[in-house]
Amino acid sequence: MADATHNDEIIRTVSSLPPGELAAFLAVAEYGGFRAASRTLGQTPSAVNGGVKTGHSPEQKSATVAAA
Repeated sequence: MADATHNDEIIRTVSSLPPGELAAFLAVAEYGGFRAASRTLGQTPSAVNGGVKTGHSPEQKSATVAAA
Protein backbone atom coordinates (compact mmCIF):
# COMPACT_ATOMS: atom_id res chain seq x y z
CA MET A 1 0.00 0.00 0.00
CA ALA A 2 2.92 2.36 0.62
CA ASP A 3 3.87 2.19 -3.07
CA ALA A 4 0.40 3.37 -4.15
CA THR A 5 0.59 6.33 -1.77
CA HIS A 6 4.06 7.20 -3.05
CA ASN A 7 2.88 6.98 -6.68
CA ASP A 8 -0.09 9.24 -5.93
CA GLU A 9 2.26 11.80 -4.40
CA ILE A 10 4.52 11.72 -7.47
CA ILE A 11 1.54 12.17 -9.79
CA ARG A 12 0.28 15.16 -7.76
CA THR A 13 3.73 16.73 -7.77
CA VAL A 14 4.33 16.32 -11.50
CA SER A 15 0.78 17.47 -12.30
CA SER A 16 1.36 20.72 -10.42
CA LEU A 17 4.60 21.69 -12.20
CA PRO A 18 4.59 24.93 -14.21
CA PRO A 19 4.80 24.37 -18.01
CA GLY A 20 8.47 25.36 -18.32
CA GLU A 21 9.55 23.10 -15.50
CA LEU A 22 7.43 20.22 -16.76
CA ALA A 23 8.87 20.53 -20.27
CA ALA A 24 12.43 20.56 -18.95
CA PHE A 25 11.75 17.65 -16.58
CA LEU A 26 10.16 15.53 -19.31
CA ALA A 27 12.92 16.31 -21.81
CA VAL A 28 15.63 15.34 -19.31
CA ALA A 29 13.79 12.11 -18.52
CA GLU A 30 13.13 11.27 -22.18
CA TYR A 31 16.60 12.08 -23.51
CA GLY A 32 18.58 10.84 -20.54
CA GLY A 33 20.31 14.01 -19.43
CA PHE A 34 20.55 17.77 -19.45
CA ARG A 35 22.87 17.98 -22.47
CA ALA A 36 20.60 15.94 -24.76
CA ALA A 37 17.49 17.71 -23.45
CA SER A 38 19.11 21.09 -24.06
CA ARG A 39 19.73 20.23 -27.72
CA THR A 40 16.07 19.27 -28.12
CA LEU A 41 14.77 22.38 -26.35
CA GLY A 42 17.24 24.69 -28.08
CA GLN A 43 18.67 25.88 -24.77
CA THR A 44 21.93 25.55 -22.89
CA PRO A 45 22.24 22.71 -20.38
CA SER A 46 22.39 25.36 -17.64
CA ALA A 47 19.07 26.85 -18.78
CA VAL A 48 17.42 23.42 -18.79
CA ASN A 49 18.83 22.69 -15.34
CA GLY A 50 17.54 26.04 -14.11
CA GLY A 51 14.12 25.28 -15.59
CA VAL A 52 13.95 22.02 -13.71
CA LYS A 53 14.96 23.71 -10.46
CA THR A 54 12.82 26.83 -10.71
CA GLY A 55 10.03 26.18 -13.19
CA HIS A 56 11.15 29.10 -15.35
CA SER A 57 12.66 28.93 -18.77
CA PRO A 58 14.46 31.69 -20.67
CA GLU A 59 12.52 30.76 -23.82
CA GLN A 60 8.94 29.78 -24.50
CA LYS A 61 10.09 26.70 -26.46
CA SER A 62 9.78 24.63 -23.30
CA ALA A 63 6.07 25.31 -23.03
CA THR A 64 5.65 24.33 -26.69
CA VAL A 65 7.41 21.01 -26.09
CA ALA A 66 5.19 20.31 -23.07
CA ALA A 67 2.08 20.88 -25.16
CA ALA A 68 3.25 18.59 -27.97
